[in-house]
Amino acid sequence: MSLDLENIRAVFRQDKSEIIKEYGGTGAGIGKGGDEYIIVVYTDDANKKSDKSLFWKNIPVQIKYVGQIRIQK
Repeated sequence: MSLDLENIRAVFRQDKSEIIKEYGGTGAGIGKGGDEYIIVVYTDDANKKSDKSLFWKNIPVQIKYVGQIRIQK
């Protein structure tokens, strides 16, 4: 089921902190997975990758390893 971008943005704005906490991420955003929009959760833990299908309120979720995030000076 492909949701339109505005609906995904609304869910994401409302639930962003819960999504990050649920999937153990350091951040999150909206991306594209093939032809549909998805929620991408960024993590600094290489072991967080998942082979199973993940969803948040019927929106596909992808876990993406990005390494350690640091504040730039």
